[in-house]
Amino acid sequence: PAILELAKQFADSGYQITPTFASTGKLYTQILHGAPFDIFLAADQKHPQMLVQQAIAEDQFTYARGQLMLVGSSTSQPLLNNSFTRLAIANPRLAPYGAAAQELFRDMLITHQVRSKLVIGDNVGQAMAIFATGNADIALVARSLGEQLSADVPRWLVPPDRHSPINQDAVRLLKQPKKRPMKQSTKQPGNPAAAAFMAFLKSAEAQATIRSFGYL
Repeated sequence: PAILELAKQFADSGYQITPTFASTGKLYTQILHGAPFDIFLAADQKHPQMLVQQAIAEDQFTYARGQLMLVGSSTSQPLLNNSFTRLAIANPRLAPYGAAAQELFRDMLITHQVRSKLVIGDNVGQAMAIFATGNADIALVARSLGEQLSADVPRWLVPPDRHSPINQDAVRLLKQPKKRPMKQSTKQPGNPAAAAFMAFLKSAEAQATIRSFGYL
């Protein structure tokens, strides 16, 4: 939801945003295989940093800090009491919010008891869809998604000290061939729209929008 609103605001610049949604891990793999993206908005810092180290991206900065939310309950009791049938989370191997959910399980000492009840989505959006379609009693998702639910849906904001910070970084991707001589420069002429959007993300207007969708 946040990127769609940001795209509307950025349209005033004369440029257009075309977002592609997937887990951070899947998008990273697609970028390595030459997917024609200009900017990568990750849900972690690790994958953008790896792209910078490989000279595939630059201008890394943190645009938001995510928050983990349990939807379907106003407390943590269902997790503690194992009083649920199915719990939806994002794939921990691909999605930082899924990894944060697993850290929460370890912190609560419930990893073993919830394992057989997990329903795994490729990304946090799919985890939310699993819950929204009734295929899970509860779900651990991004607060930005949980806040989009109707007011009568109970939710519990997970305390940030129960998992590692979900620092979300952006990078501008460099256009380059898959294979290049070692001495060839990796830098190519920049996309002015990408540079403009990276600058916009740091603006007070964009940061206010990001906060309004449940990010820090």
